[in-house]
Amino acid sequence: MKAKTAIDFSYFSSQRILKMELKGHYPFLLTFDHGGICIECPWRLVRHGSLVLGQTDLLSAGEQYKEQLEELLVGTKIVKVAWLEGTSMLRIHLENDCILDLFHNSVLFEGWDLFGDNGFSFISLPGGEYDFSH
Repeated sequence: MKAKTAIDFSYFSSQRILKMELKGHYPFLLTFDHGGICIECPWRLVRHGSLVLGQTDLLSAGEQYKEQLEELLVGTKIVKVAWLEGTSMLRIHLENDCILDLFHNSVLFEGWDLFGDNGFSFISLPGGEYDFSH
């Protein structure tokens, strides 16, 4: 997998995840220092090469895993964000060695909206295409 270089995600580096909201299945919202992400697609959290938690875990066992997810994400600094071309996957690398992978799997619905207070917007569109503006 090769990272797409045409989009500069450095605006998000060093921002902290301030808040997590998860109500029902979707959306999964993360608020950053100067932006955030609205997630409406499958995701997983990986640490040191091993799966820690995934969307299916929350859907099946809810509250038990929600607290664990919040502990791993809230207050954590973003190291980098990468878009993996050809896989419709967005990766958010965190300072605690976790990687939040988002992968689009719908031809009908958007997958996520990564947005910044500076006007940055990276949206995964139906079918896996994307829309970027800055």
